[in-house]
Amino acid sequence: HRAGERGEEACCDRPCTMSYTDETFRKLKVARVMSDSDDQEVTSLDFTPDGSQLLTASNDHGLRVYDCGDQGILKKTLFARKFGISLARFMHDPSTVVCASNNEHSDFALRYWTLHDNRFLRYFKGHRAKVTSLHVCPKDDQIVSAAHDGTIRLWDVRQEDSTGFIRLANNFKPSVAFDNKGLVFAATINENDINLYSTNDPTAGPFQTISHPKIGLVDKMKFSADGTYLILSGASSVVYLVDTYAQTNSVTREYEFMGGNAVINDACLTPDGAYVIGGTSTGVVAVWETMAKPKGKEHLEDPDLIGERIYDTVAMIENRHLSGINCVQCSPATLLVATSCRNLNLWLPEL
Repeated sequence: HRAGERGEEACCDRPCTMSYTDETFRKLKVARVMSDSDDQEVTSLDFTPDGSQLLTASNDHGLRVYDCGDQGILKKTLFARKFGISLARFMHDPSTVVCASNNEHSDFALRYWTLHDNRFLRYFKGHRAKVTSLHVCPKDDQIVSAAHDGTIRLWDVRQEDSTGFIRLANNFKPSVAFDNKGLVFAATINENDINLYSTNDPTAGPFQTISHPKIGLVDKMKFSADGTYLILSGASSVVYLVDTYAQTNSVTREYEFMGGNAVINDACLTPDGAYVIGGTSTGVVAVWETMAKPKGKEHLEDPDLIGERIYDTVAMIENRHLSGINCVQCSPATLLVATSCRNLNLWLPEL
């Protein structure tokens, strides 16, 4: 079913050539701290596909673009003071972005924004509550969004009306993500299920459902760089990893942060898929080896445990954030890692 939707191979069009090791993360240091958001939370991070630029959104209503070629030089700052910005993503032309609002005016439109001359090119209206998940299709300028009104919408930048629409039962608050080729998108549809849809015809219904207790309660969902795995975080101290090609249609692995009552607010896989990086509500960066062999506590009986649970971290870095970590993102082209709280932290391994 997955092969039929996305082609026979599960590989990325631009395979990762970077090599990550345990030592990479043991030597990971903050290379630069960017304090540009007026002590307001930075709520969104997005790299260009070549890793040359990083886009942030923050609660000071600011949108910022950083040049990553020189460890994060601030290139541009724009503001949307009337509407605010909660999420921001680069389009295929990095001089344009799409943003979700963050305001008290009941305006939940997405905005297609040109950075070159600071204009809104188009408004995408339809959601009736705050947009909480937003992704741009890798193969073209389609957009998928999910909101607290229990709806998922697909958009084409050439028209204002949505091109696809899914309403979930009981106004469930979904998360969404495109795969690496843009042929498939995933959506949490209830507390226990994730559906995979064809981008070309979402109204035909899902072609695959992945089930696991409470997996749908996550806030963040991302595909791996090769499109094989989904990584989910934001509901608890556990990060879930799902092999979307597996026949079991369930969680493959779980990574638990053993640091009190902390929640892993966001997580990502390194571009080569070898490591999981999580950012916690207590400001800790935790790193697990993706295919580490479980040992110890994960063999205790747990009725909710389907995949193997990993507790041992490769690295755990504390005292580098002013508050809880909101976002974690790896550069797709270099060993740069970005995390955000009220600051933007840029990390590189110490040579």
